[in-house]
Amino acid sequence: MANFYNDSPALRFHLDNPMMQKIVELKERNFADADKFDYAPQNFEDAMDSYYRVLEIVGDLCGDVIAENAEDVDHQGPRVENGRVVYAEGTKKNLDACRKAGLMG
Repeated sequence: MANFYNDSPALRFHLDNPMMQKIVELKERNFADADKFDYAPQNFEDAMDSYYRVLEIVGDLCGDVIAENAEDVDHQGPRVENGRVVYAEGTKKNLDACRKAGLMG
């Protein structure tokens, strides 16, 4: 069971950058939503915990699903039928896995 996030120390290196505290404070608007929404980060540590958890989920998804489908997706590829794009079966599986993981906006 691969996890592309855990297996790539360079990704964690970037998140451990000393500038991350300022970046997170800007991104989270100084945690202005902390009192409005129960899911909003309360502070820097809470935000980073959430970011790490999301990256763990995405890393698992990439390692267990997307990487497994990559070769078939490359070989099959999308095609156009009756003026519409039809995705490769692996792409459909990847999108479904992302949807089930709550990663689709």
